[in-house]
Amino acid sequence: MEKYYVYWYKRPNFIDPYTEGYIGITNDMYRRNKEHRRSVKNHHIVNALKKYNDIEMIKLHTCSKTEALELEYVYRPSKNIGWNMAPGGEDTLAKIGSVPITLYHKDSYPILHKFSSIYEASKALGIGEARIGIARIRGYQVYGKDGWAIYLDTNFDRSQTPSYRDRIGDGLRGTKRDKSSHFKGMTNRWTDEERARIGNQHRGKTITEEAKEIVRQANRLNNPSCKTIRLVHSSDSAKIYTFHSIAEAARELSISHSALKYRVRQPLPITGKDGWTVLSLGS
Repeated sequence: MEKYYVYWYKRPNFIDPYTEGYIGITNDMYRRNKEHRRSVKNHHIVNALKKYNDIEMIKLHTCSKTEALELEYVYRPSKNIGWNMAPGGEDTLAKIGSVPITLYHKDSYPILHKFSSIYEASKALGIGEARIGIARIRGYQVYGKDGWAIYLDTNFDRSQTPSYRDRIGDGLRGTKRDKSSHFKGMTNRWTDEERARIGNQHRGKTITEEAKEIVRQANRLNNPSCKTIRLVHSSDSAKIYTFHSIAEAARELSISHSALKYRVRQPLPITGKDGWTVLSLGS
């Protein structure tokens, strides 16, 4: 199998590959880096590489081409996120977008809902195309946060369908990384002796509610994901929607989480192609 890489162009202050910098795939990192610096297709990344001399090309994943395209779509589900102009994974997802698909809900799993395409299913059920497409490509017959699962195996007992969280948990339980993750660091940073020593030092200590509240306030001030967000839709400009966080707004309004996080980093108010306008972030 030919190796492909999912890479991330980032500046030192960038911490979120889902909304910042540039995500791409290649089978040759050196060649692709040279191509970007003389490309005329994406002026965002070309201009960034010319403007900043501190940009790094980070390898995020090593996998097959199909898996790389899937991951690229996860990071860039829509246009104009970070320095990317086009959504990721188009070559793969375009092929399955018009394929018939069947889904069922955890509250009524005996009932099957059949659609002529992912696009039709997305519109009818209010689920993101990316969410259905990725599950279909990976062959996951599990319940998502929205309660829907894709019907893939006719011999599978639908009453035993696990949640996506359960499936991921089963796959990761008891495993340790041997190299640092750009999301969570390392799980085996300390030896068992060091972990025991650190645990003994902290045993019996308690964190006061006052200290916890100080941390909460600091997070609300510095992290956009912890701030209240207010939105309005073009179909009803008089109705304002208020949510406690970006994640809640994305979930309740079926907006791509990564796309919404990108929007709030722009000067507000800003309107997306879906008609939703972010009016304000924070109190």
